[in-house]
Amino acid sequence: QPQSSDDKFFEIGIERIQIEQDTGKTTTLKTKDVNGREHTQSLIDYNRAGCALIEIVFRPDIRSASQAASAVLTLRQLLTHIGTCDGNMHTGSLRCDLNVSLAPVVNDSGSSVHAGNRDEMDEHANEDNPFGKYLPPNTGNRVEVKNLNSVRQVILATEYEALRQTRLLQQGVTIPQETRTFNAPNGCTVTLRSKEDAIDYRFMPEPDVPPVILNRDVS
Repeated sequence: QPQSSDDKFFEIGIERIQIEQDTGKTTTLKTKDVNGREHTQSLIDYNRAGCALIEIVFRPDIRSASQAASAVLTLRQLLTHIGTCDGNMHTGSLRCDLNVSLAPVVNDSGSSVHAGNRDEMDEHANEDNPFGKYLPPNTGNRVEVKNLNSVRQVILATEYEALRQTRLLQQGVTIPQETRTFNAPNGCTVTLRSKEDAIDYRFMPEPDVPPVILNRDVS
């Protein structure tokens, strides 16, 4: 139960905790040659390859940038307390992948007020979204912002994405499902790639490590 900026506690469900191995790190650099032409280079760092990591997947219970920040702070405090990691986000010990989507506003009569083309929103809303059962009807496609390395970036990326998606919907544009990165110097998000579904990740569960189902009866 994180505590928001207005001193109110709120609950966030945990969908699952995945045990994984780090594959490495990719850094993209832009350089110019002697003729002033710009080139893009990708550098691959394998120093962390094979290191154990866990991914904690929250349910879509967060409703604001301040709640997102509170969730990260609470999780960091818990992980450092039990000795899982040192919680240093700037060194990569803890990172946040943020998912942002917009839902229609319900007016006083109980009907939804949509920004943009309602038919397109209904067609794409919650499409192939494993969290669709937790979301309000006609919630738009989710946009993921990868590898945020500070609580401040979590707040800025959340606010920027909410405004960016609002502007697109007001123009009648359907939000594409995609992965973006946060450009800290410019305070904006930038497209990395179209969002893959689980099958595109070639995700394969480990047959020798079955899922462990935790509930309140487990002590």
